Amino acid sequence: MDFDQRYAERTKRSAELFADASKIVPGGAGSSARTAKFGWKPYPPFIAGGTGSRITDVDGHSYVDYLLGLGPMILGHRHPVVTAAVSRAITEFGTCPGLCPMSLRWRLPPRWSTPFPGSRWSASPTRAARWSAPPSGSPAPTPAGG
Repeated sequence: MDFDQRYAERTKRSAELFADASKIVPGGAGSSARTAKFGWKPYPPFIAGGTGSRITDVDGHSYVDYLLGLGPMILGHRHPVVTAAVSRAITEFGTCPGLCPMSLRWRLPPRWSTPFPGSRWSASPTRAARWSAPPSGSPAPTPAGG
């Protein structure tokens, strides 16, 4: 039995969901990175949930998630401290960033740009999450995790 046959046998529910999604969403996935064009052949696994570095598909198989959102989730899925902070922020401020109090909105950008002398703040959470000051205290930025 080759890989494609084993995959199809193991992921029947993902195949069903992919067929349904393909009727509505171009490529059958919510991200072009999860389409056949980018290697998910014949279809991507559909993920039911995750904790830490592990994800579980709708067929009940567990995997190590090496991508972790391509960087922003360096603490893993549903990290308890992050989950608590997000829940607290939603409870306190709601879900619309435009309604967030100005004092809170502009308190963080200077902290994010501190490791980057002369840099301008970007609203990109991905950029903020991927870069951090190196442990040495040097002003040079380093990619997170490396």
